[in-house]
Amino acid sequence: MISRIEIEGNSILVANLIKGNLATVDTARSEINLEDVEVFHNGSWEKYGLTMKIPYTRDIQAFTGTQKIPFNNLKYFKGKTVYLATKSIMGREVADRLIIKNQYESAFSGKIQALNFYASMLEIGNRNINFYDGSIIIQNGRLQEPAVLNKGSDVYVLADGWGTNRIANLIYIYNQGINNSNLGQHYIYAGRLDQVSQDRLWLLDFFMLNENDWESFTEEKELFYDNDTFIFDKENQKFITPLEFWAGDYAVDEDNVRDTSLKDWYAYIYADGDRVVSISVQKNMDSLLRQRVTTGRVGQVFEDSLVGWTLSLVDAKDFSIAKNEWMPKSSSLRLSLEDAMIIKYDKVISPDELKTGDMLYLVRDDFNTKIVIVK
Repeated sequence: MISRIEIEGNSILVANLIKGNLATVDTARSEINLEDVEVFHNGSWEKYGLTMKIPYTRDIQAFTGTQKIPFNNLKYFKGKTVYLATKSIMGREVADRLIIKNQYESAFSGKIQALNFYASMLEIGNRNINFYDGSIIIQNGRLQEPAVLNKGSDVYVLADGWGTNRIANLIYIYNQGINNSNLGQHYIYAGRLDQVSQDRLWLLDFFMLNENDWESFTEEKELFYDNDTFIFDKENQKFITPLEFWAGDYAVDEDNVRDTSLKDWYAYIYADGDRVVSISVQKNMDSLLRQRVTTGRVGQVFEDSLVGWTLSLVDAKDFSIAKNEWMPKSSSLRLSLEDAMIIKYDKVISPDELKTGDMLYLVRDDFNTKIVIVK
């Protein structure tokens, strides 16, 4: 039974990027055999092993030198270096895109300085590199179309060719956001609850996460919630109903309230447009200046006897506000999920529902994670 179908346009969640020398193609078993295998992690290729067998999808696409080739001709490229993008189907990793190195490999990292979609060309490090239909373009852990490319994006480009005749076999975009595409309308807010009515709330002096940094606003922000909104009371560590949220003392008239101990509460909100998907409320505001945005993949999730639910994040990158670029981490990160609002497919999930390999976008205060979005 199909429980859920996720539509992400033409994007496909990538399991791994693999590089190796083509040994054989077993058409009977639908397997590719590689030698001298490397796997791409956080901007660099790491040794995997001497050999690898990997199945391929029936509709796998293969390219060399911008030309698409029939897959049954792949046997003629034995010994050539190939690049594979894989995906997971029913828990099984399979090759979905294959590129054969045609000439000479070179790698460039930096910001896209210029972009010309008509000429299918980008500039990086004062070098012009063409992209084409077969270029493996990855952002947010997904295979993407060239439309996701933007001037100023931080990228890793693996090129084929030399001089002024280079083509991009791989474009890995470090930039990540809350949404999987430019069409997304999801937002993260933090701020003081000024008013709560039966189906809406107002934030005062609020912040919105914009380009991976908290941007402050002095006006009110009106948002709507409903019976499907997830509402979590952090002080009492429990989910509450919309009726309990409306009837509670989460937003009060501080000038006229008789009980002077009552104060407005603060909230983290994940919204789809102006609709609140999830909100967590607490009595005191966190220091947003200490927070940073981090991305990566789930390596392991476990319950630590001392600190509770803990995440091992691999292929991690922090966004540097000072440098305005993504900074890959040289090792995995150990982070707490005890205080985190975790969202997947617009639903709040528990830490044990995270899967190894899940791509995460998270807001954290050092060890303590506040918000986790499963990409």
